[in-house]
Amino acid sequence: ELLTLRTSMNTKLFKQLMALATMTLGASHQAFAEFGAGSNTFATATAITSESDFSASTNLTAFSSENGEPGHGPGAEPGALKTAWWTWTATQTGYCTVDTMRSVTGVNAVSDTVLAVYAGNAVNNLALLAQNDDFKVGDLTGAGRLSSVSFYAVKNSVYRVAVDGYGPSDITASTFNVVLRLRLLPLKVLTRSAVFATGAGASEMGQVTVTTTAAGSLSGSLIVGAKAYPLAGVFGVDGNYFASFPRVAAVNTPPLLPITLQIDGAGNGRYNLAIGTNYASGNLPVKAVFSLQAPNTFAGLYPIIMHPAADAGGDGVLSITVSATGVASGTGFAMDGTAITFSSALYEGADSTTALIPAFKSLLAGKGAFLMNTQIDEKGSIDTISGNGIYLRPVPVPAAAFYPQGIATGIAINGSTYLKPAPLLRVLGFLDGTNGMGKLNVINSGAEIAANFSESLTLSTANKFNFVSLLRKPGLTLTTASGLVSGTITEPAGKARAIKGVLTQVNGLPLLRGYVVGAKRNLYFDVTP
Repeated sequence: ELLTLRTSMNTKLFKQLMALATMTLGASHQAFAEFGAGSNTFATATAITSESDFSASTNLTAFSSENGEPGHGPGAEPGALKTAWWTWTATQTGYCTVDTMRSVTGVNAVSDTVLAVYAGNAVNNLALLAQNDDFKVGDLTGAGRLSSVSFYAVKNSVYRVAVDGYGPSDITASTFNVVLRLRLLPLKVLTRSAVFATGAGASEMGQVTVTTTAAGSLSGSLIVGAKAYPLAGVFGVDGNYFASFPRVAAVNTPPLLPITLQIDGAGNGRYNLAIGTNYASGNLPVKAVFSLQAPNTFAGLYPIIMHPAADAGGDGVLSITVSATGVASGTGFAMDGTAITFSSALYEGADSTTALIPAFKSLLAGKGAFLMNTQIDEKGSIDTISGNGIYLRPVPVPAAAFYPQGIATGIAINGSTYLKPAPLLRVLGFLDGTNGMGKLNVINSGAEIAANFSESLTLSTANKFNFVSLLRKPGLTLTTASGLVSGTITEPAGKARAIKGVLTQVNGLPLLRGYVVGAKRNLYFDVTP
């Protein structure tokens, strides 16, 4: 489906672009994954295997207390004597928070709970580590009379969690379900990052990057359009960090709501961002770390095609180089010819065979933007790269001849590892099936030219393009070191046009695509057998 080419976008296009911007590739970055309901006995306690999770609803109606079991209320008060048990082995050292706050989202919820965390291997011989009845922070009370505790967890240590009603009257025929939530803030050095779009304008898109330390402090930046806001502070023991930044309104206009940011450092990590009345949220993948023992198997060169969802007059071209240390450097051109450069780390994907590259770049004096989320998948000798993005070119004021309506489009990004050809072999086997014969096709867009046209060519085994006819003075050069293509051609009306393209593989097939520079807008071109 073609999207309307404008920067004042309709709701449908806006939602599509937001979905592209806030997606996170890789199944490992789910925010939560429910674990089992609590067990009635200490010996059969339900195991929690994650670092940011909540339980299925636990019906306490038929639960009971065991001989020698301590009371879990304040001062070891007995509570409702209907204890649900969980056990958790810390996968990392950090601040752990367990609570019953999510109980309010369920049906038939218990409104008053007690919660305790213990160490020990027998129900009658436990060491109390933390206990809570009604969770309060200053004068603020948690949902109803629910419970929350935070404690310092040590890697590989086993913790026992008990939840009960405050008293017998709290477990009734209509109030019997509790939900346990566990969140671990790892105390270790790691970096997380994600791109976002809270709205349709270039000043409403950006990237958040945060680095945490082994002491629980953090640093980083929130980039919103062309402006960067520094992040600094300390996570709370519950794994949350909050920041707020003022926005300056134009003269004689109402004040603007501030930018607010929440970073959840627990488990897989998450951010929640508000810019005015617009919002975005998503997961925060962790920066990949490589070493001699765990080398970067994604290193290499990736020429990619950026295909717009809207008719933007051609495909953008980009070349991404991934270093052995995990730095992804990109350089190329959007479909309108705007230069794009960026640098990003690789971030962890769903498993060791995938890596993520989030990137954001403010363009055109802060009025345009390029945003992308891509994933590299290991496929043997040739890895694939795919993903989505957003490209915005503003409506010029006053209107210029080149793209007077601007561009607002989603982008499909595809490519593969680039392999330099051996002597006397065509790059990526391009046009091998026709013994090197093909056509350069230029496709009209927005009445830029009178009609489509083609030129026949051959690609030699020395990777040189030769045209059958020189009437239009065509020339095309393939840089075998990178897969980038450039050239010129004279269109039927007699105007010389520059060409930018890239040769890469998509779905195992070599493709050469890009754009031809126009006066009012660019044109799409490809080379086909």
